[in-house]
Amino acid sequence: MALRLSSYSSATSLDGYMKLITDDTSISLELKNICLKTLAIVLKNLIDSSKGGLSGGGGLKYRTLKLDNPKLKAKLLCCGAVRDLLLDASLVGMIAIDVTLVMNEAPSPAIRDTIGLKVLPAVSTAQKKIASRLETSESAFKKAKLDKQNEISTVDFNKLTEKQKARILSDEKQLLEKEREKAFHKQTKARIAADKLVRLNDPNWKPSVSAAADKTGTGLLSFRDRHGE
Repeated sequence: MALRLSSYSSATSLDGYMKLITDDTSISLELKNICLKTLAIVLKNLIDSSKGGLSGGGGLKYRTLKLDNPKLKAKLLCCGAVRDLLLDASLVGMIAIDVTLVMNEAPSPAIRDTIGLKVLPAVSTAQKKIASRLETSESAFKKAKLDKQNEISTVDFNKLTEKQKARILSDEKQLLEKEREKAFHKQTKARIAADKLVRLNDPNWKPSVSAAADKTGTGLLSFRDRHGE
């Protein structure tokens, strides 16, 4: 027996569904992000001509969602508004049969256009907004954690003896010098490579004496050179 079970499908707009998903306080931002990504995959499969768009049983597996599937329950059906969106006849048009949501036949051209030109762009926009909020939240958490670590480090440093402080500062100085030396070697290596490239590719290149080697002066003479034997 086919049932269309939806709490607000007939009265909810596409924007309304997106708001219900993004504003759902029962799931985390990370789960909302996963949910919207999974929804986009399901919708793309529905209208893909090589998958859900195939007529008959060939595409049926792409048009069937098992409600008792643990992965689907965790990643897609964790938000009730998603189920209602999929059951909305004006937007997607799946139907509920026992423990599945199914679209028995390949989607009509009108439904394909609706999903491809309206529903999927709305899902993508909502997912990007959630991803942005998630990134901001994670950045704020990392900053707060770093500030806390720095605060603890400062307190711990103040408790050290002068000898211990001097040792830490000395280690930090050595580390800084090593980093500078490493950067210098890297720059020198790059210059040598650039010079080699010029030598290999410039037909007019000629060897030249460096400024240091070009300095003139009187060589050092030994006692024997000055006075003879």
